[in-house]
Amino acid sequence: MALTGLLIRIFIAFSSNQIHHPDEIFQYLEQAHRIVFGYSYIPWEYRFGIRSWILPGFISTFLYGFKFLNIDEPVLYINFVKLIFCCISISLVYSTYIVAKQLVSDKAGKIAALFACFWYELIYFAHKPNPEVLATYLFMAALAIIVTKSDNYYYLKFGILCALTVILRLQYAAPVAVLILYVFFNWEKEKIFQSALILLIVIFIAGYIDYLTWGKFFVSYYRNFVFQKTYDVASLFGISSSIYYFGSLTISSMGLFAITGLVSFIYWRNTWLLLICVFIIIFSHSLIPHKEHRFIFLVIPLFLILLSIIVTESILYQKYLAEHSFLLMIFSTFLIISIAGSFNKLPIQKKIYKESIFFQDNVLNSYLFLSNETDISAILNISTPWYEIGGYYYLHQDIPIYSKDHFKLNDIKDYTPYISHIICPSDYKNISGFKTYKKMKSIEIRKQINPPSLYQKLNVNTKKVLQKGVDYKYVPEL
Repeated sequence: MALTGLLIRIFIAFSSNQIHHPDEIFQYLEQAHRIVFGYSYIPWEYRFGIRSWILPGFISTFLYGFKFLNIDEPVLYINFVKLIFCCISISLVYSTYIVAKQLVSDKAGKIAALFACFWYELIYFAHKPNPEVLATYLFMAALAIIVTKSDNYYYLKFGILCALTVILRLQYAAPVAVLILYVFFNWEKEKIFQSALILLIVIFIAGYIDYLTWGKFFVSYYRNFVFQKTYDVASLFGISSSIYYFGSLTISSMGLFAITGLVSFIYWRNTWLLLICVFIIIFSHSLIPHKEHRFIFLVIPLFLILLSIIVTESILYQKYLAEHSFLLMIFSTFLIISIAGSFNKLPIQKKIYKESIFFQDNVLNSYLFLSNETDISAILNISTPWYEIGGYYYLHQDIPIYSKDHFKLNDIKDYTPYISHIICPSDYKNISGFKTYKKMKSIEIRKQINPPSLYQKLNVNTKKVLQKGVDYKYVPEL
């Protein structure tokens, strides 16, 4: 089953090319590219020191391999990194199986693993380096450990996994506290002490990485808290109502998770720990004004385990319907919802996911195409905002990427002394000195007809992107 899940995830990762949120490119992949190759966009978070370098550093280890082997083809390292994260994501299939098996039965575990294998959101995010997604894998592994205590070193593994969960996603400290409270009442005092010690050591290492990269212990976590809570910078990116997550979960699951949550209370003897974790995650995140569905990614596998428990404990399953016909009916319903979600066909789902999981972003593909151009000197991007492009992680050429605003600010109307290639909508007006070079459905690349022997450069740092409401209001101290 795990192999099937892995193959599905790899197929989707390689056959699609899209950004769910700009953070996955510019906060992590782009910064890993900067570590290894020395250049990238630098968003405000990495100028004000509110991000840890741990995740970009992890990704950079794979890019270093490509650099060492002198393989500079972006499509190769992009797909390799996708492959790595797909392999990591399969741990969730094992974790859901173990948790459901220990809480109820082996059959419940197999059904939970089946759900985790085929649920579209777990497939969609499998190849993405989002910290909340990776923290989910770690948390679920920690949960699996406390319900099994499978080997002599379970307490050390638990401490490491809890620490890494909090390091990657500080907001998941609340559900981690639930697990810690659980072991406090169920483990021997010696094991608790050893687990706490390794947890503190791993957290200290994260603080030391901040010291090495930013100059102060734990400064990225501190400054993140200050900017998000004290300065309320997150509100610049949107504020949602306190019931946002109830709506997003209902939309994304076509009501399946709402029903699952309510029915789970009937089987509270088996589900209480999972229900507490779900409640804590949704409640704690609902207190934060800026909300995004991906922030509570952790509740998805928890709901799938709850659903597996309901299925195996159901009176219908046990008494009234033949086992195989009941399971077929449940899984068929589950699969219909998951397939509809995959193609973005659920009611009002576009509020959460822009496109289907198979979508090919023409802008990203245009940057991949230009990465192989040998006569490229500068790009003018008038197709999308900078945060919707692939950045230098996709382009992999250390050249300026201009927007129209750069020329407006300098009152320059002739692009030919500065630009070799233009990325624009296919129906964009004619631009003097340029002709269509490559079409990609709604996007086309235009190339200069008579390029100069030497291009001029605007006196602007195009890699440093300013953030309204942050730059010129606050001063970076790092």
